[in-house]
Amino acid sequence: MGIKFLLLEHYLMILTYPRNRVSPYRLVSMDEATKLVLQVSEPLEPVTLGVNSRLAGHVLAEDITAPRELPATPTTNVDGYAVQVPYKKGTFKVLTPATLQLGSEVPPDSVYRINTGAPLPPGTNAVIMVEDTRVGSLFSAEEGQEGEEKTVELLAEIDVGENVRKAGSDVRIGDKILAAGDVISGLGGEIGTLAFVERRQVKVYRKPVVALLSTGNELVDLQQQLSSTEGNEGWSGVIDTNRPSLRAALEGLGYEVIDIGIARDSIDAHISALSDGISRADVLVTTGGTSMGASDLLKPLLERNLNGTIHFGRVAMKPGKPTTFASVPSRDGGRDKLVFGLPGNPASALVTFYLFVLPALRRLGGWAPEVAELARVPVESRKPAMSGVKVDWGKVEHPTFAFQQFPSRRSVVYGKKGVVSCTQPLAVEAGLEILRKGGNAADAAVAVSAALNVTEPTSCGIGGDAFCLFYDASKNNVQALNGSGRSPKALDIDVARKNGAMGRQLTERDLNSVTVPGAAAAWVDTVAKLGSGKVSFEEVMAPAIRLAEEGVPISELTANNWARSEDLIKSASPSADSMLINGRAPRPGEVMRLPDLARTFKTLVSEGKKGFYAGRIAEAIVELIKSKGGVMELSDLAEHDTDFVEPIKYTYAGEVTLWECPPNGQGITALMALGILEAAEEIGKLKPLLKMEHNSVEYLHALIEALRLAFADTQYYVSDPKVTKVPVEEMLSKSYLRKRAEIFNPNASIPDVHHGNPTVSTDTVYFSVTDQWGNGCSFIQSNYAGFGTGAIPKGCGFTLQNRGSGFVLEEGHPNQLAGGKRPYHTIIPALATRGDELFLVYGVMGGFMQPQGHIQVLLNILRGFTPQAALDAPRFCISAGSPDASVDNARKAGDINSEVYFEEGIPAETIRKLREMGHDARQLTGFARGMLGRGQVIQKLPVKELVWAAGSDQRGDGHAAAQI
Repeated sequence: MGIKFLLLEHYLMILTYPRNRVSPYRLVSMDEATKLVLQVSEPLEPVTLGVNSRLAGHVLAEDITAPRELPATPTTNVDGYAVQVPYKKGTFKVLTPATLQLGSEVPPDSVYRINTGAPLPPGTNAVIMVEDTRVGSLFSAEEGQEGEEKTVELLAEIDVGENVRKAGSDVRIGDKILAAGDVISGLGGEIGTLAFVERRQVKVYRKPVVALLSTGNELVDLQQQLSSTEGNEGWSGVIDTNRPSLRAALEGLGYEVIDIGIARDSIDAHISALSDGISRADVLVTTGGTSMGASDLLKPLLERNLNGTIHFGRVAMKPGKPTTFASVPSRDGGRDKLVFGLPGNPASALVTFYLFVLPALRRLGGWAPEVAELARVPVESRKPAMSGVKVDWGKVEHPTFAFQQFPSRRSVVYGKKGVVSCTQPLAVEAGLEILRKGGNAADAAVAVSAALNVTEPTSCGIGGDAFCLFYDASKNNVQALNGSGRSPKALDIDVARKNGAMGRQLTERDLNSVTVPGAAAAWVDTVAKLGSGKVSFEEVMAPAIRLAEEGVPISELTANNWARSEDLIKSASPSADSMLINGRAPRPGEVMRLPDLARTFKTLVSEGKKGFYAGRIAEAIVELIKSKGGVMELSDLAEHDTDFVEPIKYTYAGEVTLWECPPNGQGITALMALGILEAAEEIGKLKPLLKMEHNSVEYLHALIEALRLAFADTQYYVSDPKVTKVPVEEMLSKSYLRKRAEIFNPNASIPDVHHGNPTVSTDTVYFSVTDQWGNGCSFIQSNYAGFGTGAIPKGCGFTLQNRGSGFVLEEGHPNQLAGGKRPYHTIIPALATRGDELFLVYGVMGGFMQPQGHIQVLLNILRGFTPQAALDAPRFCISAGSPDASVDNARKAGDINSEVYFEEGIPAETIRKLREMGHDARQLTGFARGMLGRGQVIQKLPVKELVWAAGSDQRGDGHAAAQI
């Protein structure tokens, strides 16, 4: 367990007060003091101890290996019947432990009833699940086993090894079970493991013995003070609180403590007490005394009378400046004894104990060198004093309160009618306005989408694409909309090269990367085909038009992203001023008006899709693209239409079905990763995922590797299915997912992941909306890289996307650039059902982070997290290279074999262990956390009445609100 402290940084000058004397000891920094402590503190000698509860807190001084395999023989993963494959469907006799003698072979005409974890009997090689069988006949009373199964009908034929864990799949002979340096915790797992491998004794590092001493004439023991004041009045001394508190801390940590008592302020008393403590313990901890007064005897006596070395006598910190660290030669010629002189102030004594003494004790006991984790908090104050701060460091019993990642913990939003959760509060209000008018979730989603074009054009807009999943409560079904556009028909790799394209992809500023914007048609079609019919498209667009005309105050994150794209907008087209204020990006809180965008919206309302894909707007788009060397024609725009497609799905753990849009989107990545994780459990490569500690090393390793395996396939195969066959059915088949899971190594990262062959045998905005009828709309839209190309068609008020840079300039690649083709798309909404009931409407925006976010948030919910806690939990992101990620270092082109980025909140020790497993692990802080995406979740609660629970990601300007 790491040690964590809060450093309070005072930005204004702290006054220095004059003192009577100058300390002879150099003032050292906290970092230097910590290094000195760890340099001097070397592990004590190993000892041999019995395997029992007294081992807790010790560190192994030897490797522990397995003397036998686990399981010793093949066992079953499920409840069912052990069978001999091959067999034909039909009726078989049922044998049980009561009717089959131990070690006997199961005859071909019989099956053996078996429960999870039990060994397979001879003559069987697979287990068929109970769900794939039907009871044939039962024994009668006369036959002696009344009510027991006599025969069973097998309804399916399975493969050899199905639902079977191989012998040694958990542990093989000689496997390293525990390593030298591992800490034996008090939770029992390590001790149980040692018992399993039949170790009665083990070699561990000896734990140091600690002596405690307080100094000062004014100090009295609590009991002494109470007895001396009975019947008396007046002052009788200062109660010594440091020794009791330090003793409690030490004994609670499992250390043996020798209480030396209180030494009076005399040389003889000090020498006697110091000598006593040093002779009986490995470490002496003293508190009290005055740091600069005449009676500060500790340091001079250590140096002059005990031949000690003062490693430091002052530390540049508050509290704890007079902290002292020394080493004193042992009288028997053995290793030096360590002495810590802590301040007398009780708070100072405890802080310095955890900062310096505990790391030394752990190092002496064989722990790896440990430095306290410091969180820096700015404090605007001139007062040079301690500040009281209450901090929740996380990792508590209840997941709702487990993470304190952001300035304040946001509560879950509950509602009985509609709920909207998105990145901008004003866009939320636009959606609620439509819900109040009688619109459904689909109607409100379009209102939110259009409003986001005004409030957050840095991420999305009518010049980009959109996708949505819609749950229709009246039919209990899920529908998918693909609102992405195609490349110009005249564009191919040769044309792109002739126009200056180099490398593997089109650049993000190349206007040949502009595919036909699909958002406008998606808005119209969503309202027309999924809407309630109770509100018109004009009513749906009214809030966004009003915002564009009247202006909106720009939020901090949006202003920051706008400023980063200021130069891009200026250089991309002559119309830059329409999206700037006096030639610059708007600042936080500054009102931005977009009259040209309002006019574009009004044209879409009055003329429908034709108003965007033909006429003034289409002509402005084509004119701008051609002026920059692009090849888009009016016919490319005129031929565009939205596709309503069959969503794809995967049912996890037989309980929850995750729904995604099919390719050309990357949603299949999330489904494959779930399937690989489940398959890895089934074949015994992985423990039950939901029973692992959340964000533990083994949990994170499993998710990372499953996602890498899934990405290896989807980044190769996913493209436009109307141009290139995408083997979706094969990629989601149980047999193929099992093959991918076979590659999984629970102990190390796969060095180099490649796509398999399944045919054998950003800047983005996501939001979710629900309504009073139980419908849910999961909607996502994007310009791809921030403002996309940054190019603004004259008089239109929006920038054009650069989604075409997702094509590959490589002949023969499934996702190769070609005319009239949709590229690999990163933006994906998600939706989950339980049975045919809606469960979650959710998503996480941000390039290749999106399927990773879908998996992490879904698993958090399945672990019992609330929607808000599921979003607040620290996340990771593998090879985040994608133009629609939120920060520059997230845009570097990566691949599935590159870095894994971890958010603050995932312990440094966890990241260190993942590095040891082969992961190139990095930690993110500040704005760099933008690559981890921003998510929204609305959950339908399993209660009698319709109740929604919503969360909105605090990594952005997120906001969730309920209709009244």
